[in-house]
Amino acid sequence: MPTWFLPADLTLMPSKIPLGMILAHPKDPTDVLVASPTSFTLADNKTPIPLPEHDSFIEPKHVHSNDISRSIGLNLLARFAEIGSGSASLTNRRRNILQYSQVDHEIRTFKTPFSDEALAAIVRIPKIKNHIESSLFGNRPVYIVSGLRVANSSFSVTKVTESEHAVQVEGSGPAATVPGLELGGGVSGSHSNTRSDSYETAPGVVFAYQLYAIRKKGEDEATDPTTARLFVSRSAFMTGDGGDEEEKMELVNATREVLDDDEDEPAEYEAETFGDGDDVCVWFK
Repeated sequence: MPTWFLPADLTLMPSKIPLGMILAHPKDPTDVLVASPTSFTLADNKTPIPLPEHDSFIEPKHVHSNDISRSIGLNLLARFAEIGSGSASLTNRRRNILQYSQVDHEIRTFKTPFSDEALAAIVRIPKIKNHIESSLFGNRPVYIVSGLRVANSSFSVTKVTESEHAVQVEGSGPAATVPGLELGGGVSGSHSNTRSDSYETAPGVVFAYQLYAIRKKGEDEATDPTTARLFVSRSAFMTGDGGDEEEKMELVNATREVLDDDEDEPAEYEAETFGDGDDVCVWFK
């Protein structure tokens, strides 16, 4: 399922996150490992690493909203010696809604796939190689920007925050004048608040970005040829005895599953489908 990542704020311009840029992690598009692979060469040490051809099209009248609801409930039971018993219930609810006005999106993607030669050359780039090898768990990916959603016109963003706090207390105790008779009572209360903030973006901002992940492939892991591309990197990674080895690598679309597999940098995120339900939108907490 195609996955799009939302930047932390809507000020990111396409020039700051071009197709082909290599990131350390999807949650921070400013944590750049390599601005452009074309600054490096293939195995012949002469030819610049080529990027696939670009393609673009317009998705008209895009409308999107995020709705995050959280509820925390706490129930307390208390018994007071020779006085009575009671219970208390505390509930906190919070809802954050982000609404974006209608705007056309320009979708920029790669028209053709990366070649195996280009991928092998990318993982030989020293900064890329060092990042992958820095894994404590054996598989730390790098991420290539493979798609952009650019809003060429300005649009409005509205953030609505709703909160509610409720408490309910119930208690009972023996009657002071009638032995064996117990009296009961309760009290409850709640408070709610709604706040709304709105602003206009600049024209041409990046609404969301899409990524490939390059990572090592485990020997016993099955590969779906419809979602992954295998390639071999020679002389990029070192064996324990100091010799070169051939390392099996794979190029996959960055999805929630890829995020969850990244044990070196676990991320907290929210996700929901949008459009016709075929795409997933991810934003980080």
